[in-house]
Parts: sequence; C-alpha cells; structure tokens
Amino acid sequence: MPTFAVKFLGCKVSQADAMIARRRLLEAGHKEVPEADAELHVINTCCITSEAEAKSRHAVRRSLKTAKEVYVAGCAVNLNAGRFADIAPNVTPFVGTADDVADSMADRSGACIDLEHDVLALQPEQASRTRGFVKVQDGCDCRCAYCIIPTVRGSARSRPATAVLDEVRRRVEQGQPEMVMTGISVGDYRDPERGLELGELMVEVARVPGVERVRLSSVEVIHVKDSLLDALATEPKICPHLHVPMQSGDDDVLRAMGRH
Repeated sequence: MPTFAVKFLGCKVSQADAMIARRRLLEAGHKEVPEADAELHVINTCCITSEAEAKSRHAVRRSLKTAKEVYVAGCAVNLNAGRFADIAPNVTPFVGTADDVADSMADRSGACIDLEHDVLALQPEQASRTRGFVKVQDGCDCRCAYCIIPTVRGSARSRPATAVLDEVRRRVEQGQPEMVMTGISVGDYRDPERGLELGELMVEVARVPGVERVRLSSVEVIHVKDSLLDALATEPKICPHLHVPMQSGDDDVLRAMGRH
C-alpha cells in the first residue's frame, strides 16, 4: 500500500474535500506521511481565477519531483481534466463530487478491507488543529455572470443533518472542539431529511457533547434568515459573527454581475 500526502488549493470547501479523500485513503489502509516522503500525492485544485488554475498545475509539477504518482481532483480538474492528464503519465485526474472522487481514489489505490468480515483496516486520523471545517452544503444556484463555480460544482445540494452530526462527533473524538460550518452557498442549507435551516443545524451542532464553539464561514446576505440570527443570538456556543461578502454597492454593476 503506497504512503500518501494530501494538499489543497483554494477555499475551505476545497480543504474539506481534500480531507474526505484523506479519510477514505486511511480507511483503505494507506499510511499518511510527510509530503517529502509520500509515494502518492493527492491534490485538490482550484479554478476561481486563471491564476488559481495555474497554481494548481504548478503544484502537480512540484509533486512529481518526489512522488511516484499524483491524484488530482477539485474544481480545476472538473473544469478541464485534460490539462492535468497531459502533464505526465503518472498524473491521474478524478472528475466528480468529493465523495465519489474519494471512493474512486481509494478503489484505484487498492484497499485492505476484509469484506467477508466487514472489517476496515483503520489507521487513527489525528487532528492537526483544534478547529474542524465541516462541509454541510455544496454547489450553487445563483449563477452570477462572472462565476465558474456552478459549472464545476453543480447545483446547490445540502448534506443530511445526521451525516453532519456524525462528523461533528467524530471530530470531537479526534480533539477538535471547534466546528466551522462551510459550503459553497452555505446559507442556502436545507436538511433533506427534516428540513432544518442552517441556523437550526448550527444549534444542534453546538449541543453535541464536547463541542465548545461553532463558527460560520462566509454567507451571502440574501441567505441571512431569521433562524440564523436567532441561533447567533440565543446559543452561547455559536460565535455571533457573520462574514458577508459585498462585490459592489452600485445597482448597475450588480445587475451586470447577475447579483441579487
């Protein structure tokens, strides 16, 4: 089983996606080692700008100096996988959602799973810091005129609250008491099972034993709902802070950008 190292470019969602691949490889029995010693490098890429795409390709070329094989995924790969496959024969692009890609990576790299006895050869997944980024949502339906994200990540979709809470409990066990809720259009969250909105989900996360703080990544102003404000006002473990992006204060510019 090859040793591996994982790295990412771009936003916190890219980091969360990279950690999904990391966990699948650990579950498959691979050993995580420092980047310089890893036979396999896994890189989650970014394409939010042309510079980010160029940096993603550069990261692959840099990894090839020490790694025997490089797996690439993420937004830049979803946009144009061929530009990565053409770098070298031992570069493998994976196109698709983070979960599907992570499964494909584990399958391709080989797994030491005893299917007959349903036993996973797990290695401990140690937390490197006290703050954990939990992806609760992916994709976007806004389709702003300048943005490539809906093309490479698809339409908005929310993760079931049960899966989010399971991950939160696992992160607490790993020594991460602070959770950061993140997503591409995170304020658009709606639990497909119970209909929870983002604020209601954050309250449930805050009440998981061992959680000390809950934070929220960037949220669009059109998604700041009463349930989110109530959560920030009433749940002491939720940090009362909103990071709201504003591209322009000019109506004509916003209209040209396709912004609401």
